[in-house]
Amino acid sequence: MKILIVDNEQILPDQFKRAFEDQRYMVETALDGEKALDKLFSYQHMIHNLHLHKKHAQV
Repeated sequence: MKILIVDNEQILPDQFKRAFEDQRYMVETALDGEKALDKLFSYQHMIHNLHLHKKHAQV
């Protein structure tokens, strides 16, 4: 099973990634919602932060 973990800070996704990899899951991370959407369709599960913000986004 592949899992995509998304958060705008690297620390939390890295911790989850290690924990899931210890359980033999294939894990990838994305640092923003845009990158996550590019990868989303090849994953079965996604852990995400609903408060993602694109850094330096233009309004």
